[in-house]
Amino acid sequence: MRGITAIVCAILLGSLFQIKATELGWEFCARKKHSLRAIFEAQAESRKNGSGNLRQYAPDRRIDVSHLKLELDPDFATRSIAGVATISFSPIAKPLTEMRLDAVDLDIAEVTATTAIKDWHVALEHLAIEFEKPIPVGVETRVTVTYQVEPKEGLYFRTAAMGYPDGDDHLFTQGEPEKHRHWFPSYDYPNERFTTEVICRVPEAMTVISNGRLIDDSVEEGVRSVHWYQEEEHVNYLLSVVAGHFEKLEGQFRDLELAFLTPPSEFAVAANSFRDTAAILEFFESEIGVGYPWNKYYSICVSDFPYSGMENTTVTTLTTRTLFPDETENIRTTHRLDAHEIAHQWFGNLVTCKDWSQLWLNEGFATYYTHLYEEEKSGREAMLYQLYLDADRVLAQTDTKPMVWRDYSRPWEQFDYRAYPKGAWILHMIRCELGPELFRESIREYLEEHRNTDVVTEDLNEILEETSGRNWDRFFDQWVYHGGTPQLNVEYRYDGSEKAAKFKFKQAQEIGDEVLAFHLDIPIRLFPDEGEPINFIAELRGVEDEFSFPIESAPKGVRLDPDYTLLVSFNVELPNPLLEYQIGNQADMMGRLFAAKQL
Repeated sequence: MRGITAIVCAILLGSLFQIKATELGWEFCARKKHSLRAIFEAQAESRKNGSGNLRQYAPDRRIDVSHLKLELDPDFATRSIAGVATISFSPIAKPLTEMRLDAVDLDIAEVTATTAIKDWHVALEHLAIEFEKPIPVGVETRVTVTYQVEPKEGLYFRTAAMGYPDGDDHLFTQGEPEKHRHWFPSYDYPNERFTTEVICRVPEAMTVISNGRLIDDSVEEGVRSVHWYQEEEHVNYLLSVVAGHFEKLEGQFRDLELAFLTPPSEFAVAANSFRDTAAILEFFESEIGVGYPWNKYYSICVSDFPYSGMENTTVTTLTTRTLFPDETENIRTTHRLDAHEIAHQWFGNLVTCKDWSQLWLNEGFATYYTHLYEEEKSGREAMLYQLYLDADRVLAQTDTKPMVWRDYSRPWEQFDYRAYPKGAWILHMIRCELGPELFRESIREYLEEHRNTDVVTEDLNEILEETSGRNWDRFFDQWVYHGGTPQLNVEYRYDGSEKAAKFKFKQAQEIGDEVLAFHLDIPIRLFPDEGEPINFIAELRGVEDEFSFPIESAPKGVRLDPDYTLLVSFNVELPNPLLEYQIGNQADMMGRLFAAKQL
């Protein structure tokens, strides 16, 4: 979901950092006793302070969920849902006497099962079902829950009665990270995969879109019943239901059905945001080396979507803010958002982070592959500029949280600069070390070996070691399992007596338990008065080190990390003549940018 690029950053991150307290779950005054609020606030403060016993991990899987079926009757007038959820499952390691489903604020009328139920009760955040006899390991059972709900989260109505344009009435869902529990009972965490189907009944003139393959779309007595079936397993938060008044623009990529839908009032400009979709799919199939893994790709714009986009399996939800008229084509583009959400169909959907501490495996990949498409579409300099925007944001951070961080209170705390731009930069540094071909082979192996499963960082590490023969433990230790970034103070001088360019590097970031001293190979390019540039590597292995590189006369140009391969802040004051050469070097866009900043 959601790209960190020049366009998407403003939309997405602006939204993420303005999340209301209720969206973070702190609505205790309204629906919980004051004493409970005090307990939860104390727990949150303890988590914030890094209390080890409150670190976040994926829940145990006591059951293997194989299928979820939802039958939905939305009421647009009351903005409510009458639902029937059927969960098929089997116990994994021990006979099951009681099962719990994530469920918040559901008005549950009935619970039945294919085995006898002794009792069931509703708690604050789950539905507990007790069976008369333990269900043996491996025996499939179905539980059916009949309920009603006026969703506060997870499912949202947009109607004329709420102030939206007449004729645009619709609803949409948003499950990530754990919001679906607010409108249907389920196993609502990404370490469980299952097939899904949705049957939704709406007024005849409306449309219903969901994941997977269309089974039936029929009308009887003015009621449209639409049945979608997702035959490939995916995780709960990727389920999507969008229903209401929409118009549809159709397309094709090879045998893959493409579509772009908007509310009727927005449809006139729909084509502009749809024009890169087929090209993005073609590029990703070639670049990733794994074919598009699902049976369709739809994008649906909805009104006041709280984020920029969400990569539900086979059907992405987008904000209507992505739409733009022909008149703005030179200053507006949404191909980056389109590319980010399409990349998620592989990274996040085909393979999914096991828990929210591993979120960068979803968002970092989607962000980086958006940059790779930028290179395909607009050239390498355009890609480097997107990486520069990402680096600018990451290097400005002062916190020292690692990428894999378990001390969060709520999952949304993980959706920050670490998962998106820093995650993309980690992949960029790996690709720069391996080269494009070996990186492509490694990512193909990573996806093929772990397809339709959940993943952790070590899964990627192991694949990189298998394909490259290198040990990546140090790399992941300093970049993923520890926080911070290298802040390098650099002194440069030319020594005429030794005919050498001299460099002194000192790591200026605060080094300790949370941030390591980085092990870095720093490329340096010197430009002599005559002849070709000369390349060297400064192998920085400690907090401070000095290097001397031979060159017959003082270079006219000096570039640190000339190909932009490191997420490093260089604090270096080069003499103006060197900067003047650098800013005039038409072949080095990034060098010109850095020189302009110093000048």
